[in-house]
Amino acid sequence: YIPTPAPAPAPAPAPQAEAAPKVAPVTIDVSGIVEKAIAATMEKFAAAFDKKVEAFVASLPMEIPMPTPVAAPAPAPAPAPAPVTVEVPVAVKSPRAADIAALEENLFAEEEAIFEKLTAMTEKLDVFNEGLSKLYAAYLELTANQDEVDRLLKSNNSNQAKVVRDQQAVQIKLASILQDQIKVNKEQLVLAQQQLALSDAQKAVTDAQKAMEEKQRLVTDNQATIGEAMTKIVQDQKEIISAQNTVIAGNKKNVDAQAEITDRQAETLALQKEALNAQKQLLREQKATTQKYVGKKKAAETDAVAEDAAPAPVETAEAPAEEAAAPAEEA
Repeated sequence: YIPTPAPAPAPAPAPQAEAAPKVAPVTIDVSGIVEKAIAATMEKFAAAFDKKVEAFVASLPMEIPMPTPVAAPAPAPAPAPAPVTVEVPVAVKSPRAADIAALEENLFAEEEAIFEKLTAMTEKLDVFNEGLSKLYAAYLELTANQDEVDRLLKSNNSNQAKVVRDQQAVQIKLASILQDQIKVNKEQLVLAQQQLALSDAQKAVTDAQKAMEEKQRLVTDNQATIGEAMTKIVQDQKEIISAQNTVIAGNKKNVDAQAEITDRQAETLALQKEALNAQKQLLREQKATTQKYVGKKKAAETDAVAEDAAPAPVETAEAPAEEAAAPAEEA
C-alpha cells in the first residue's frame, strides 16, 4: 500500500491591481515577473516532491524476506492519522502473518514521516505565499510611485535634451577647429614645398662646389707651388658643404648658416685671389728665367768653345723650364 500524498495547496492568486497610468518613455510591468517566479517555484517544488516519492518507492523491498520463525512481538498501537487495515489470508498464529504485520507497522511509520514532510512543505508554502503578498504590496507601492517616476523621467528627458544641445555645440566647435587645422595643413604643405625647393637649390650649389673642388684639385696637382693655398680652399669648401647640409637638415638655422656660408665664400674668394697672385708671380719668375735662358743660349751660340764646354745636364735642366713657361702663360 502506497499512500497518495495530499496535493500542495496552490498559492492564492494575486488580486488584479488597477492599471497604472502609462508614460510614453518607460512602462514598468512587474506582474509577468511575479507570475514567472511563482511558476518556477511551483515547478521546483513539484520536481523535488516527485523525486522524494520516487526515492521512497525505490526504497521499498520488492520481495518480502522469509525470516527465521520467532515469536510474534506484541503489535504497538500505530499513531497514524488514518489507520489502514490489510487483510492477509494467513492464519494469525503463522510466522508469515507476523512478518506481514511487522512490515505493515514499518509502512505506517514511513507514511507518517511522509505526512510530516508534507506538513512542513505546506508550512513553507504558507511562508512563500506570505512573501508573495509582500512582493505584491511592493508592486502596489511601485505603482503608487509611478507619478514620481514619470516626473523623474521627464526631468531626465529634459537633461538629455540639454546634453544633446551641448554635444551639438561641441561638434560645431570641433568642425571649426578641423577647418582651422585644414588651413594650417595647407600652409605647412606650402612651406614644405618651399623648403624642398630650397633644398634643391642648396643641392645645386653643393654640386657646383664639388665641381669647383675637382677643378681646384687639378690645379693643385699641376701647380705644386700653391698646394697649401689650394688645400686650404678645399677645406673651406668642405666646411661650406657641411654648413649647407646643416641648413638642409634644420631650416630654423638657415639665416645664421647662410651668413656663415657668405663669410666662408668671401674667405674663399680672398684665398683664390691670393692663389692667382701667386700664379702671376710664378709666371713672372718663369718668364724671367726663360729670358735669362734665351740670353744665355744666344751668348753660347756666338761662342762655339763655350758651347762645346757647356755641360749637357745644364741644357736639359733648363729646357723643361722653358717648355713649362708656355703652359703657364696660357693658364
